[in-house]
Amino acid sequence: IDDLTDQMYNVYQLNQYEIEQKTSLAKISAKSCTWDKVAAQNISFVKDDVCQPHDKTVIGWISTWYSRCGIASYSRNLIKSLSEEIYIFSPFNENIPSTLEKKILPSWYMGSDENENFDVLEQHIIDVEVTSLIVQFNYGFYNFQDLDVFISKMIRRDINIIFFMHSTIDPPNIQSKKLELLVPLLKRCERIMVHT
Repeated sequence: IDDLTDQMYNVYQLNQYEIEQKTSLAKISAKSCTWDKVAAQNISFVKDDVCQPHDKTVIGWISTWYSRCGIASYSRNLIKSLSEEIYIFSPFNENIPSTLEKKILPSWYMGSDENENFDVLEQHIIDVEVTSLIVQFNYGFYNFQDLDVFISKMIRRDINIIFFMHSTIDPPNIQSKKLELLVPLLKRCERIMVHT
C-alpha cells in the first residue's frame, strides 16, 4: 500500500509533458490486456504460485456461484481451467438449485451489514483441508469487521489467502465499507489481484 501511495504521489508531481508520455505508454500497454491474456495470466498464477507450497493442494474458492453476476461467471470460467481439487463456498442467500454439485458448499451470507457468522464456512474449510483460499471481493459481499476476524483465523491455520478485488472505489457515505478498514487484513494476504 505504501508503495502504491508513493507512486500515486510521484505521478501527481509530474509536469504535463511527463504525464502525456506516461499516458501514451499506458494506452499502448492497456491494448495488450485482452480478456484472454488476463485470464491466462490468472490461470498461470493459480497453477504456478498458489498450488505449489503444499504436497496436496486443496483450493477453497469463496464466491457467488448461482447468481447472474460477473464475479460468478469469472469464477466459473477460471476454475474450468484448473485441475487441482477445488471447493466452492457460495452464499446461502443465492438461488440455489434443488440438487447441488458435489463440491459446491453454501457457507456464508452475502450482503449482510449485520454481524456475519463465518462458522459454517470455517468448518467446511477445515473439513475439506483447504490449503489455499481464494476470496472474490466486492464491497457488498461481506461485513468487513467479521471478514477480518475470519481471515485472521484462516491465516493462523497456515492457509494461503489470495484476494481477487473486483472493486476498489469506496461506496459513498458508508463508513463501514471503507477499503482502508481492510488494509491490515490485506497486508497479511499471500497475494492480492486487483481488477480495474
